[in-house]
Amino acid sequence: MDSSSKKTTTLCPALFIEVGYNLSMSVMIMRIFILSLVLMSCKNNIKKTPHSANISPGVAHNLILQQGENQDFHIVDVRTLPEFNSGHIETAIHIDWQSNREALSSLNPNHTILLICQSGRRSALAMAHLKKKGFKYLYHLEGGIIAWVKTFNQFSVSPINE
Repeated sequence: MDSSSKKTTTLCPALFIEVGYNLSMSVMIMRIFILSLVLMSCKNNIKKTPHSANISPGVAHNLILQQGENQDFHIVDVRTLPEFNSGHIETAIHIDWQSNREALSSLNPNHTILLICQSGRRSALAMAHLKKKGFKYLYHLEGGIIAWVKTFNQFSVSPINE
């Protein structure tokens, strides 16, 4: 058998298809085109799954860093104004759970919200309240700002804290 007539096949990992050197170029192009169509149609069907979760200060810190400049992410501090003014996480907005809880409903129910209070009790209540109102993407900081400060010794969010 002549070495030039041997069929050589390899696996193309990017396409998950077997590619033979004697495979016609048009068949190969057609397979790539079909794969591209399949992948593009899958992209349009990606949906966020509604959830609510209690998260630790470390996970909350990472969530804040990951969200960065995302306009659909909000840190909501539900403590009283004196508590909020005594120190809060950067970029947090203040909505007092005790005196103004209905203001929480003004937030977009499709946005991601991280709720924070002093010890975790009020933010857990706020999360349950918002969940009943149809909010879909909620997080609650377990242990509140007390746990945050105990973990990081500061209110700022920084990759150095990781």
